[in-house]
Amino acid sequence: MKAEKLENILQAAPTKVCPLLEHYFRENEDISEKEATAFNSTSSNKIHDLLSDVKSNTTHSVSTNNMKEVNKDQETIDHDNAVIILKFLDCICQYDDACKLLITSNILNPMCQLMIKCKKFLASSWTIEDSSTLIKKKIVWNKTLSTLLIAMNTIILGDEEDIKQECGDAFILHLANIVSEKRYNVELRRFAGENINGLLKKCKHNKDLLLPENHDIQHMKELATGIIAAGDYAIQANITETLYRISANGVLNDKQLNAIFSSFDKKDKIIVSFQAIRGDPYFLKDIRAFLMTVNETLTITKRCSVRSFQCTKLHLGSYESCDAKYVDFGDERLSFYSRIPNQDKALVDIEYRHLRTFRLNYKQGAIMVQLSKALQDFHQVYNQDNEQDYIKIHLNNNDLLIVKHEIAPIISECRHKDKDKEELMERISSGPRMSTTLAIHTVNQTLSQQQSVTMDDQITTQLTNVSRENKLSVMDEPIVEQVVEITKQVEKTPDAVQQVTTIEKKKKKKKLINKNTPTKKTQPTTQNSATKSQQKSSPPQSSNNNLTITNIQSDDDDEHKLKNWNELIQTKTTQVKAITMPSKSDYESLEEQEPAVAIKTLKRKRIVSDHDSQDTEDESNLIQGIVGLVQTSYKTNLDKKKRKASHVRDHIHQLLNQQRDGHVEWYNKEKEQIVSQFKDQIEETQKTIVGLSKKMKSTYTKFQNEISSHAQNHAILSENLDKLKEATKNAVAVLDKKYKQRIESDESEIKKELVVLDQIIKDMDKKGNHSNLADKIKRAFDLLQ
Repeated sequence: MKAEKLENILQAAPTKVCPLLEHYFRENEDISEKEATAFNSTSSNKIHDLLSDVKSNTTHSVSTNNMKEVNKDQETIDHDNAVIILKFLDCICQYDDACKLLITSNILNPMCQLMIKCKKFLASSWTIEDSSTLIKKKIVWNKTLSTLLIAMNTIILGDEEDIKQECGDAFILHLANIVSEKRYNVELRRFAGENINGLLKKCKHNKDLLLPENHDIQHMKELATGIIAAGDYAIQANITETLYRISANGVLNDKQLNAIFSSFDKKDKIIVSFQAIRGDPYFLKDIRAFLMTVNETLTITKRCSVRSFQCTKLHLGSYESCDAKYVDFGDERLSFYSRIPNQDKALVDIEYRHLRTFRLNYKQGAIMVQLSKALQDFHQVYNQDNEQDYIKIHLNNNDLLIVKHEIAPIISECRHKDKDKEELMERISSGPRMSTTLAIHTVNQTLSQQQSVTMDDQITTQLTNVSRENKLSVMDEPIVEQVVEITKQVEKTPDAVQQVTTIEKKKKKKKLINKNTPTKKTQPTTQNSATKSQQKSSPPQSSNNNLTITNIQSDDDDEHKLKNWNELIQTKTTQVKAITMPSKSDYESLEEQEPAVAIKTLKRKRIVSDHDSQDTEDESNLIQGIVGLVQTSYKTNLDKKKRKASHVRDHIHQLLNQQRDGHVEWYNKEKEQIVSQFKDQIEETQKTIVGLSKKMKSTYTKFQNEISSHAQNHAILSENLDKLKEATKNAVAVLDKKYKQRIESDESEIKKELVVLDQIIKDMDKKGNHSNLADKIKRAFDLLQ
């Protein structure tokens, strides 16, 4: 059935919206811009009501024995509805108009309530008998919370400060709690850290929520403490970015920084390294330097949760990554940044529980890793089913020793804890089976089809179980050698049950031959002889499991003894170790004595009856015949097993060779296609580079000539400038001299006139004639001017 249009879905009844949306997203990965126009205020309110109606049916009431179970089916349906609605929010909030409508309808309130419920469940301590049930519940709640965090990240992607403030008021303290608490899984804490930094970007209001105006540093201190036990480098980097964004521009003094980093060893060194963090383009480099300092200074009491090593080279199968400069080992996974083929640079995660092989190769200076499931985004270059494909992480020898002594125990511990969770996760997301398992399973299936003996069936079943064990193994020899070793061990294992059956048939035949012979005389002798023959053909046993034949005349007794023999073989078979491959020592308890030795022993211990010498001689001949038949049957079965094992080895070699040839052929074809595809582009690019180089060279030569010419002109102009300055200086000196001379001449004339004027005034005073006085004074003033 074709999915309904989004407009019709949003207008449907509330009970039908979630199923219709689920069917819609099966056919469409996203919501187109055209369909988003159908989203209006009525639709926004309906989505708000649907998300508000998603309620948790899980209760915190705990009985004495187990947790109260309530309507599991309804709980699953509720979670499915929540995930569908949150996925719809993630898609529709890519469009600003729809996002604003949702914010207006107060969609953040039911989202916040759902986040609180998820946190409450994941942070609770449950008392429950069936741990797998609790694991399933946690997986469902984790999925709901992660989908909510993804939807929130889409809402805050824009630069609308009002939206960021409302999201900050609702979520930022919850996000800070999630990212700093280790009880939440790695993915949730990564999402939470990214959302916090998105809320802090260009929004001072949200920074004040984590660092109020009264400088309460409690939230900052919790975030800083979360770096120690993060167990993942990406989480440490997110927390460090959060602390940097809040404390940028020196808003914290030394006393506050000391309090924030009080839980660290060598906190003075940590604070100096934190204060050295700069913005772009040095931001990522400085965060790396800070976290390297933090992780190196942690002591045994505060165990380092992340170890980072500088990587000289890294190969992902046939792909060499040139971007992976560091490899980070956390509590549950190793990670590094690498460019995906034909895509952008991204974080690559390898969980320890998916490691099939983890080997240190000191000759190559590398960690050799093989996985039990496909590596996301790298399936074209790394095939987990190919025994020749490795992930090679090249480190120096000192780092390899640190990995051996510090990282390898963590990996082993992570592999062995919480087995129920590991099996459940494998059932939920089952990856391709290892080629090792396939090869061993092929050997066991072939042997089980060709052998119908009980002991061989038991061994085959045990080997199959061993091959299916998902253990961390360090493989020091190729898979072909391991398969050959197993087939050799199987072919050396004697067919003991068939030998006992043959002996029993001969004994029954002997009863028919000696039916007229007195029973009282023949029973002890026959009993002892049969017991000796059985002891020669049976494997070494303990005193508690000693198997003897006490009455050869009773068919029921014979069947009972054969049943005991089969049970004994099963007991011996189950003692094979299930962790490593079967070795020769595991089958030593099932080996028989040589037939020649059995013949000699029977001859030495021949019992002669004093009452009936003829019967004794017939009995001895019969025993020799039985031993001869046992020897012939043993050799025949041994030859048959050798031929079958040889056939199995040849078949496995043929399968592995075909698989290797197929990979080589695929590689050659892909290589030819790539070469032919990029050959013309490479040649054209090279020509362009050569042309640009020539043009650059000619331009540079011309530029040098112009620079030389300008330098000469500059020297000439400088020389002329110096001459002009000197001439100007001389002219100014001459002018000053002339000016002084004129001033002195005028001063002398004025003084003379003043003397004459004084004399005239004195004469007039004596004569009393002042008629010409005014004219004399005016003349004097004119002279002064």
